[in-house]
Amino acid sequence: MNTGQLWRKRCLSFWSSVAPYIRYVISGGLGAVLILFLTVGGYFYMKLLAAVDERFPAASVTFILLYPLLVRIPLRTFLEEADILFLMPAETQFSPYMKRAILYSFTVRIVLPLLVWTVCWPVYKLAKDAPSSLFFVIAIVLLLIVYANVNGNRAENHFVSEATRRLYALLRWLVTLAALALPLFTVSWKALVPVLFLVAAYMVALRLPRGLSVHWERLIAEEKRHRAHVYTFLSGFVDVPELPRKVRRRRLLEPLARLIPHRRQSAWTYLYLLTWIRSETLAIVLRLMVVAAIVIVFAQELWLKVTAYWIGLLLGGLQLAALSRYHQHDLWTHLYPFPAGKRLSSVRMLCRNILMGIAVLLFVPLAIWLDSWVEGAVSAAGAVIVIWLSIRIGTAT
Repeated sequence: MNTGQLWRKRCLSFWSSVAPYIRYVISGGLGAVLILFLTVGGYFYMKLLAAVDERFPAASVTFILLYPLLVRIPLRTFLEEADILFLMPAETQFSPYMKRAILYSFTVRIVLPLLVWTVCWPVYKLAKDAPSSLFFVIAIVLLLIVYANVNGNRAENHFVSEATRRLYALLRWLVTLAALALPLFTVSWKALVPVLFLVAAYMVALRLPRGLSVHWERLIAEEKRHRAHVYTFLSGFVDVPELPRKVRRRRLLEPLARLIPHRRQSAWTYLYLLTWIRSETLAIVLRLMVVAAIVIVFAQELWLKVTAYWIGLLLGGLQLAALSRYHQHDLWTHLYPFPAGKRLSSVRMLCRNILMGIAVLLFVPLAIWLDSWVEGAVSAAGAVIVIWLSIRIGTAT
């Protein structure tokens, strides 16, 4: 059996199942979130670069940002429940499969730490007066740490004893802590030497305890957890069949549905208002609005406040528009006397009304900083355009 080829097929199968949701993730607001993050983050980052000096704790901040990314590195095996029955007889041929899994996990997981380090480097260099060569030294250290953590995770999942597994997990966390702290706080390329020794000693230590060649149950459980995380992220933008749809009772908000007249023409509006109140879309919209409000209150430049106001409404509108994908194929909506042909227009009108209410609430802190009625009119006009476009585009996908 060519287990290396099998891993490749499993990997392609997983990403083929995820790929159809990417379009909904982008249209659901992730692209706009990134734009908002880069705009706001870039603004405050430039402010930080202008104010940083030797008193700024650059090493500590960089360590805090990097450490969680380095120790939580799952091993992606793409194993399934049925593999215990069908692949266990080929366990002795499973080495190429696990090598592919280690290489894949290393390649995917090294990207974010290197990106974070690249962003932190200008601040770190200014605060520590570090030589330019140190950037590459710490990049090499990150490569070593990620490689050690991927192999450590693999070894821990093969240990039979739970006590041994926990002991080696603690050892991995401590080795990562020391290997990362040495070059960051000493600001010297010479720290690479003890880091190499530390990582090499840890890799040797992984071979000492005896474990199963493949701990099927544990690897399958970890793979299921990681898949659940991926599908949970996607479910914030689109209905994912692989996950059960969560319904939450929110008793404080449900009385709002009583404001909808109890007549046939309002049936769709009533249904979608309750759907929004009881779904995760409500929580997502509220979180986006809180972030937008924080930027509006604390940003010093008026253009940044207005931009946050418009982008916040755009993201909220795209999230609200995701409601149109609910109840599209529900059989019972054809059995009950819902007005024919009114579903999409009803959900659009509801989303616009909700977003108009949010726009008014966000306009209150913005209005304090406006110098003239012209600025207020431009902000309000832009908000109306954003609301209309976001709902129209979101419900058309």
